[in-house]
Amino acid sequence: MDTSAKQIVLKVEASVFSKQLGDPVRKGELLGRFAGDEVIAPCNGTIKGVSFDPVDHVFMVVIEQAS
Repeated sequence: MDTSAKQIVLKVEASVFSKQLGDPVRKGELLGRFAGDEVIAPCNGTIKGVSFDPVDHVFMVVIEQAS
């Protein structure tokens, strides 16, 4: 297991997020919205985690950057 892989966490409104665990993302891809702003993937990578924050009604999305 490569423990040096960079992971990025993004907040995305739950009502508009359509990716699943293991899905690839491309740099510049629109992932959804948060606080009225577009959430854009900052890198190529893979969705490694998705957790729901019921207080803010958002997903915390973990992207592992592709090497």
